[in-house]
Amino acid sequence: MILILPTCGHAQDQNDRASESWGDLYGALASDKMPCRLMKPWEFNAKQNYPLIVSLHDSGGKGTDNKKQLKGWNRQLAEKQNRTEHPCYVLAP
Repeated sequence: MILILPTCGHAQDQNDRASESWGDLYGALASDKMPCRLMKPWEFNAKQNYPLIVSLHDSGGKGTDNKKQLKGWNRQLAEKQNRTEHPCYVLAP
């Protein structure tokens, strides 16, 4: 199955990566049912298909800003080397 995800409204300018914290790489996706964070592949190309990692955990988070729900493995997935060697989307509901 190929899943085509919408582009995020957050900045993905590769030249500004040094100034962003790793959590800022996960942009908020608006949803009426479930807030989510999505990190695009490094050097994103809209004409290419990418695999998707769904990052699930059971931390009992509440509220609409789930940025604080990002866990240690989300930080590891955001590392430049990992994103370069294994380009993919990471979705964190």
